[in-house]
Amino acid sequence: MKLPDHQTIRRPEKLLLCIALPLMLLFCAATWLIQGSVPVTTVHSDNGIWDLRDVDFQSTNVRFSGPVEYIPEELLTPKEFSARQSEAKIVDTYQYPAAYGTSRIRLRVPPGTHYVVSESSPLSSDRFYLNGQWVEDIGNPGETAESTTEGDVLFSYTVAPKDGTIEIVQQVSNYAHRKNESHAGYVVGTVPMMRAFVACTYGVAALLIGCFITLFLVHITLWFLFRGYRANLYFSLFCLTFVFRTFVTGPKLATALFPDFSWFVAFAIEYCTLPVASVLYVLIFHSMFPGTMQRWFRIFLIAASGLFIGCHFVLDSMTISRLLIYYQAVMGITIVYVIVRAVMKLRRIALPQALFLAGGGIMMYATVRDILFYRDIFIPPYGSYANAPLSEMGLLLFVFLQMTAVFIGTIREMDAVRAKEQKLQAENAALDRVNKLRADLLDTLSHELRTPLAVMMGYAELAVKELRMKGIDEETTADLDAIAAEAGRLALLVEEARRLTLSRDVAEHKRPFSPEGIIRQTARLYQPILERRGTALSLDLAPELPKIYGSADELTQVMFNLLTNAGKHTEDGRVCVTGEQEDHVITVTVSDDGSGIAPDFLPHAFERYAHDDRDGSGLGLAICKEIIEGHGGKIVLESQLGKGTTVTFTLPVYKGE
Repeated sequence: MKLPDHQTIRRPEKLLLCIALPLMLLFCAATWLIQGSVPVTTVHSDNGIWDLRDVDFQSTNVRFSGPVEYIPEELLTPKEFSARQSEAKIVDTYQYPAAYGTSRIRLRVPPGTHYVVSESSPLSSDRFYLNGQWVEDIGNPGETAESTTEGDVLFSYTVAPKDGTIEIVQQVSNYAHRKNESHAGYVVGTVPMMRAFVACTYGVAALLIGCFITLFLVHITLWFLFRGYRANLYFSLFCLTFVFRTFVTGPKLATALFPDFSWFVAFAIEYCTLPVASVLYVLIFHSMFPGTMQRWFRIFLIAASGLFIGCHFVLDSMTISRLLIYYQAVMGITIVYVIVRAVMKLRRIALPQALFLAGGGIMMYATVRDILFYRDIFIPPYGSYANAPLSEMGLLLFVFLQMTAVFIGTIREMDAVRAKEQKLQAENAALDRVNKLRADLLDTLSHELRTPLAVMMGYAELAVKELRMKGIDEETTADLDAIAAEAGRLALLVEEARRLTLSRDVAEHKRPFSPEGIIRQTARLYQPILERRGTALSLDLAPELPKIYGSADELTQVMFNLLTNAGKHTEDGRVCVTGEQEDHVITVTVSDDGSGIAPDFLPHAFERYAHDDRDGSGLGLAICKEIIEGHGGKIVLESQLGKGTTVTFTLPVYKGE
């Protein structure tokens, strides 16, 4: 796909790109450096015991992953766990089906210093013991759903190793989520290194929230100033959605700032922002790629998203988390549908569209990379930042690219509006000139009409006298010829005046009439023209179409315009005209199987002077729209490139006598 000529990058857009893109990259790079400024090394173990004695904890923290020692369906203290150690299984608790149980992790670390253990607890209720001592309950773990209370925090605990070992015993109850808690997010390090790590984690989250709030305010302001371009509204709401999502996920600023923040509210926000963001992304896509996404699919996605959100008001969190996989299937269908429709419909791509697609690609890659990252499968980027998640930076780049795309789209829409305003001003100036010319002409006509009338009256009186006195002779004949000549001149003047004033009040020419005769007569007159192009014309009208109220001449003009357009775009094909009554309106359709209309032109098809071929004037469809709407009806156009065009208009049935 390439940029079409009319979508080449203009100077304001070049300036925006030259300023925005470097700033975006610098901002993202700075955030990425901040996030990775405190190194984290991943260490994997297969037996629940991690030997970290060779790790230089002065220069790195450690993220430890892998299976842990686990006794299912028992909530045990450290002493009880040690006594029943023979019952322990080495498992990945994330995949284990037990609703509750106790896990143990043992870390062999260099002695002589204090360490900080940090972990996010997003899914369950936990009770923690470090080196045999209870430290905190997150929620209240129990053996039944009724005795369990959920909790959700990012915790950090300081501990001194005993005999070079840090033992973490964790009681877990999960009656709230389809998956159990994973230990892949645990991080351990010295106090200074972990303070820096936690500060960076919270700092990046706060930075993202500030960025999203700023973008929300900027684009909602643009929408209020320029409401014709809805992409600004959708994008501002998209940014606001991620303000809430970032607030309750990751380092969980919500519970850090508000310790009593409801677990279920955080759960609902995390899950509801997903469908909301999906719908808003599709609406932005529809604004960026007009005509690509069909209306029925947008309705389907909105309905599915609304249903999933509505489940939060009537279902428990466990059921909702199980339903998530079905909504993820809807998202997968959406991605496939968008790709297929883009491939089918897009012949050329504009700059905002290219930026939009680039941002989407980056976000998808970052999401897949982090899913693999938390399963200890690594794809680029490698190096010192391989142990840092990429989703936040992917999201940031994605949002910045969408912002640039929407900004450029706004610039182009404003240019289009400005061009329309200038055209309207020129048309108004032309109308003023025409009105002045019309007034001058009417003044001239009023003067000129008196002259032939006076001449005609004079010659008529002479002719009458001569007929009475002498009968018909050559002189009388000459007088009558003079009357006829003046009458002809007068008729021309009157016709010119009628033609100029006809458009001032077309209502004077409206009356009740049956449209059937007009449609049949127009089709019969136009049929020979189509046949010369090898195109057949079929006519299918319902019997006894009711009367409408309007101008027969104007309906004739509409039919001629539509048949002319169909004939110009169809060769060796077929044009069909149908008419029927539906409720209180008459529906007339003119369809063809010709070349069709380009998707990017469809939104402008009814605009004056807009046309997609060299020979068009851009007035035919605009005039049809004005006439049909002037009669109280509606007109719509559907077209597929290479498959044909269908124009349908409705007219209200006459309700009089």
